[in-house]
Amino acid sequence: MDKIRQIKKQFFLTWLRLKALDFLKLGTDNSIMRMGPYRVSILSFGDFEYLFRHVFWKMEYYFESKNPAPFILDCGSNIGISVLFFKTLFPNSTITAFEPSAGAFACLKANVLQNSLEGVRLHNLALAGQVGELDFFVPPDNPGHLCMSSAAGRTPGGQAQKVAAVTLSPFVDRPVDLIKMDIEGPETQVLAEMEKTGKLNMVSRLIVEYHHHLTPQDDSFSQILTILERNGFGYHIACPPKQPYLPGTFQDIMIWAYKNKEAF
Repeated sequence: MDKIRQIKKQFFLTWLRLKALDFLKLGTDNSIMRMGPYRVSILSFGDFEYLFRHVFWKMEYYFESKNPAPFILDCGSNIGISVLFFKTLFPNSTITAFEPSAGAFACLKANVLQNSLEGVRLHNLALAGQVGELDFFVPPDNPGHLCMSSAAGRTPGGQAQKVAAVTLSPFVDRPVDLIKMDIEGPETQVLAEMEKTGKLNMVSRLIVEYHHHLTPQDDSFSQILTILERNGFGYHIACPPKQPYLPGTFQDIMIWAYKNKEAF
């Protein structure tokens, strides 16, 4: 927990400044923000403030590892706030990051370069259950929107971009300390492919944002939990309250999974 306190102290002034900018409505889009020791190119102030609050302040991606240089697969990196967090948590980590949106990827690349991050490999690719090409829906006024998705209903008003899609298993060439996954839809298919190839057995921890009811009639949440249980993972689940609980209501569900044999 000392590391949590250190990070909170390091980024306290950023938290204070963003609260003030948000309250005064002075945040600007398409700018460069100072975030602790980092210079961060942003596309949307609102999205940046949200990402900072959830990633650096609520620490939704915090994990512990006996490996001082963990290997991390960051699936759905957006503009790179998660990459900066993992590098803050483990400066010697090796990170492979995926982001399908061309606009967000350009910002991600800029944030890696201007902060001189080492050991980070970037891929302008979508992840899916099979190799191919898919439509990826992006709002025309915000190429880094947090609801960009291959599911049209997730991004009202989004314009379809053709993006290359790959499976995750070819990128697992050694033990993986963490997979962080926020890919707006195909989470189950990606993990099913990892299980099929045997690569899921090489993973110690996962942090997955599961997008429930992207299609209101689709109740298949148990599939992803079954995959985790079948492969020896324990897990915690959290979901923000969203009352009233109407049929088919969309929910973001966070899953923190860990290999049982390694956790105790």
